[in-house]
Amino acid sequence: MNEPKKELRGYLKAYCICRDQAAEIEKQIAAGEVIESVKDLLQSAKQEFEEHCRKVQIILGYLPGGCVARRVLSLRYQSGMSMKAIAKSIGYSVGYCGNVEAAAIESLCGKEEVMALIRKL
Repeated sequence: MNEPKKELRGYLKAYCICRDQAAEIEKQIAAGEVIESVKDLLQSAKQEFEEHCRKVQIILGYLPGGCVARRVLSLRYQSGMSMKAIAKSIGYSVGYCGNVEAAAIESLCGKEEVMALIRKL
């Protein structure tokens, strides 16, 4: 796998981690479990996690609305589902879903706007 594809997949995979971390920080702050001296740092980190999630949503928006590719990537990266679970969910074979994912990643890597989003240009 070449570097842009690897870079994009890694960025998309981080979605669930960022979403969960932002939610955990929010929960700790709301519960008063955070001391004042680190509260600003945690809120800043939360904002970065949320920004990452927004960028993933923007990236997936470059795929056509009702297409299988968008559904596969959304289930894979935003829901964290395995390819087997995705295939079962949408009624296609695992191999087909894998091919759809690979083609979508290839297509997204060819868009300068997408790569600029993940590289913070």
